[in-house]
Amino acid sequence: MKTSRKEAEGSPGAGITPSPPLAYRLCPHCARAVPIASSELYCVNDGTWLLEACLQCGAPITSPYARFCTRCGTALTHPVVSSPPHG
Repeated sequence: MKTSRKEAEGSPGAGITPSPPLAYRLCPHCARAVPIASSELYCVNDGTWLLEACLQCGAPITSPYARFCTRCGTALTHPVVSSPPHG
């Protein structure tokens, strides 16, 4: 019995190791995102510490457009407060 070329090569993607999902750091003030592989820890726009994961549940930020956590729904961005709250 002959083996077809397709069968000889295996299934599509055989031997290919899937890459890990991309992760991002996100500025909670201006929503600027950078790949987590970047050395940036603070936002170049406003100096805010960049989030690597949801502060509520710890889920990684997997989209540069994320504004809410995909696991728990917590807001990842917050409006900039121009003055301290009165209290």
